[in-house]
Amino acid sequence: VVTATFAGVPTRLGRESRLAASGSFCNVSVPTGRWQSPRAFGSEELGEDWMTACKALKPIDGGLDWPGRNWCWVATKHRACYGQHSWLEAQELAAADGKAPKPQEVILPALLRSQLCDRRELGSDSVDSASPSKVKAEKEEADEWLRRNVAVYVVNLPSAGQRWRRISDRLQELGISATRVPGVDVSEPGALERAQKDGLLPGSWKFRTMEQSLYRLLVNSSAKTATRFINDYGLGTVGCAAAHLRAMRAAARESERPLALILEDDTWLVDDFALKLRRLVLREAPCDWEVISLRSQCPYGECISEHLT
Repeated sequence: VVTATFAGVPTRLGRESRLAASGSFCNVSVPTGRWQSPRAFGSEELGEDWMTACKALKPIDGGLDWPGRNWCWVATKHRACYGQHSWLEAQELAAADGKAPKPQEVILPALLRSQLCDRRELGSDSVDSASPSKVKAEKEEADEWLRRNVAVYVVNLPSAGQRWRRISDRLQELGISATRVPGVDVSEPGALERAQKDGLLPGSWKFRTMEQSLYRLLVNSSAKTATRFINDYGLGTVGCAAAHLRAMRAAARESERPLALILEDDTWLVDDFALKLRRLVLREAPCDWEVISLRSQCPYGECISEHLT
């Protein structure tokens, strides 16, 4: 999956009691509650020497620079998020290059309880092959479960017809019906105002104000790097967020199914997607969940099950 959001559609019942009572959308044995975020990387954790060294490191090529940025963390994150390494492996690689402390000295904690979910073997794409007939029966159950419980929406710009045909053909192959949700191109004249009028963006939001704030934040970066970042993550990201909010609103207002799956139009679902999704929900989702991102890159926070943070 490239980008996908899985959400429980709100109802008048309390979410936790509804999901638990259904028995179809969560695992009551997975702990619920407030999960922690990793601690900040200050001198108390790293020590004064490493803290000074990390701030003094040369920024990675094209990296965004702001006052006090911890380049040991950046070097570790770069290897973990883009190199298919666990966070521990990433820090070991960064340390070998002299760009982070060795984990034996201090761990840069991107994931709490990382031993639960940050393990390479959990990324296997295979589904149990010991009993093909059993897997076949489970897959049929999962396909029916998805059709009965999950409304599927695809965010797609009206001008991107080829991308819509590609993903709709793939969904049809998998027996999944989907609703096309018009994307929001806020670079078009008047599009930003229409999105605000429709309630997809705050009425007081102004791109120019955001742009100026980013330039101030990135004052230490080169003008080229700052401009690239704003161009890459500026209006396009705003439009993408607005389109996802439009899809969520459609799910909440129009769907009679309890769950919604929101896909971007460059998503490619694997053959056993329904089976894996059902397993994830039934085996690993806590009963107070509201939204699950199905993107697996760069896990952060605290592991709550083998595939969820």
